[in-house]
This record gives sequence, structure tokens and C-alpha cells, in this order.
Amino acid sequence: MNPSLSLLVLRCRDIETSKSFYENFGMKFIKEKHGKGAEHFAAELNEFVLELYPLKQGQEIDPSRLGFSFENKPGTLDLLKTNNSGLGLEESNSTTIQDPDGRKIEITWKNKSAV
Repeated sequence: MNPSLSLLVLRCRDIETSKSFYENFGMKFIKEKHGKGAEHFAAELNEFVLELYPLKQGQEIDPSRLGFSFENKPGTLDLLKTNNSGLGLEESNSTTIQDPDGRKIEITWKNKSAV
């Protein structure tokens, strides 16, 4: 048996702000609502789905750490710097930033020669 991760749900204080943040990575979100559930956003990444749900009243933000890898470092750096000035991006093959809810996001580049 060889399982693969197919879904991650993040509870967010403000799903519009979180959606804008994650769109900086090139994700395309659609608004969804299943039955009587909360409206939320979903983005497909290959065979993986990232969903952003509103934080439930009284619920704490989870301290999850996420990681994304990209092929094109120069393009990704330009996109992140343009849309998120002050992220503290380093000129290396990886960096760690925070999403709007304080989760750490590790960004790495596969093509190390693209620096």
C-alpha cells in the first residue's frame, strides 16, 4: 500500500485574506459549499486539494507547517515580492514565511541553478 495525501483543510480567521495569500503561489481557488456546510475556497494542485474554511467560533489556529516547492525560482520570487512586499525572502534555495494566520510556510526551489 502506497498512500498519497489528497486533501488538506486549513481553518482561517479570514478566508478572503488567506485566499489572496495562497493565490500568490499561483493557486486558483473556487468558492464551494457542500450541503449545510460553510462556504469555503478550494484549489487543486495536481491530485491534491487545499481547502480554506472559516475558523469556527472559539477554535484556535492549528500550528501546522506547510511546504511548497517550485520549479522556477526567479519567477516565483518575483511573484512573491510583487504581491507580498516584506516577506523577508532570502536569496537561497529555500525560505520560510508565514501565512496570514501565522502558520509557517516553507518555500523551496527544485531547480537550484535558476538562481
